[in-house]
Amino acid sequence: MEDNKCACSNRHKIRTKEEQKRLNNRLKKVEGQIRGIEKMIEEDAYCPDILIQVSAVTNALNSFATQLLSCHIKSCVVDDIKNGKEETIDELCELIKKFSEVEQIEHFTGFGLYDKDFINVLRNLKD
Repeated sequence: MEDNKCACSNRHKIRTKEEQKRLNNRLKKVEGQIRGIEKMIEEDAYCPDILIQVSAVTNALNSFATQLLSCHIKSCVVDDIKNGKEETIDELCELIKKFSEVEQIEHFTGFGLYDKDFINVLRNLKD
């Protein structure tokens, strides 16, 4: 898909209305949690109570990121590899290193971040 895009690049990703709705709903949940934390601070809530909510926000953002990464792999990455754009594999590996922990990726993919089988699976998608 030549129209796929990361916000920081010149590529575009056309999302279905359902995909947009799912992603935006997750972000709205995070936004609500952040507002709750702001209120807790204004009301001088106990630090551990606030930290528990911060942990919930972190988990919600990780869930959002995992869902977005899944969509990216299943669409953008697969399409690019099928079209012979193997540089997408390197881009994906860099992306994973930047915002995910190895354990999350292993849970998500069933492979370790540097697992040769994981890289080979991606490279073989073009066949």
